[in-house]
Amino acid sequence: MHVRRLLCAASFAAPVVAWGAAGHEIVATIAQIHLHPSVFPRMCDVLNFTSRNPDEWPCHLAPVATWADTNRNKMRWSAPMHYVGAVGDHPSQLCAFPGRDPGGQSFEVANEALKFLVHFLGDMHMPLHLTGRDRGGNLNKVLFGGRQTNLHSLWDGLLIAKALQRVVFARHDLRLRHEITDWLACPAPPHPSLTPFGSLAEQVLVFWQRFVTRDAALDTDDELICPYAWARPIHAFNCDLVWPPTLDQPPYDEGGPPYLELDTPNYSGVIARDWVVEKLLAQAGIRLAGILNYLFAEYEGEGKLRVYS
Repeated sequence: MHVRRLLCAASFAAPVVAWGAAGHEIVATIAQIHLHPSVFPRMCDVLNFTSRNPDEWPCHLAPVATWADTNRNKMRWSAPMHYVGAVGDHPSQLCAFPGRDPGGQSFEVANEALKFLVHFLGDMHMPLHLTGRDRGGNLNKVLFGGRQTNLHSLWDGLLIAKALQRVVFARHDLRLRHEITDWLACPAPPHPSLTPFGSLAEQVLVFWQRFVTRDAALDTDDELICPYAWARPIHAFNCDLVWPPTLDQPPYDEGGPPYLELDTPNYSGVIARDWVVEKLLAQAGIRLAGILNYLFAEYEGEGKLRVYS
């Protein structure tokens, strides 16, 4: 089933919140903008979701995107699914992805499967959800603009907030539009297609399967959907950018003050210059739209991911 492989990249780590609510809602809204019109009735049938706000679109994905986090205390079994938590992964010195697999479980509920899909595809595009080090950066205290926080919270919300301050002055759709085709592409797999046939309910139900080998691509990717191939360059950010090597050098490697300031030209300045956060959120939204269109849209020529505007 093709949905399950997208969720392979969002499991196995300590229970910590992913992208903040704003990040997940941004991803979902980008996806909704690019959905085929025929998607909504079929998707709403599965979600069975009606907003209490009469002015909100039926089945708007933004509130659905935060469901997996807001209900985590009711579904403690789902906590490990929010992270890959690769064993042996230690940015910035060593990036091992997906690392050794500590094991896991699966479940089958169509309504929940779709909600988890919307959420976990966002998680997959948050680099710190793809590493097994220090609970995804939650144990690494840093400063941002003089304010004490941790590495995970910085990427989870503070960098998004800073990016939103710039978004009114930028045309992100024009700058990134030429990359959309590449975001939806997958490398040629070394095996026949894993994408199965079956009813819509069957395709949505079987939505998650753990990594079972060191070579995760053998179990997760085919020519249509490739969470492993999509996640690898995102994971590489942990060594290339997210985890500054200075964090592992005195005096910042002791776990106490002083804490490293990251609102600097060499850190947050590079992230802003290269539109790192904006691109990750856009990639997640576009890929989610492509998957939902593939699952639910009524159009000719199935066999590839498409987005609409």
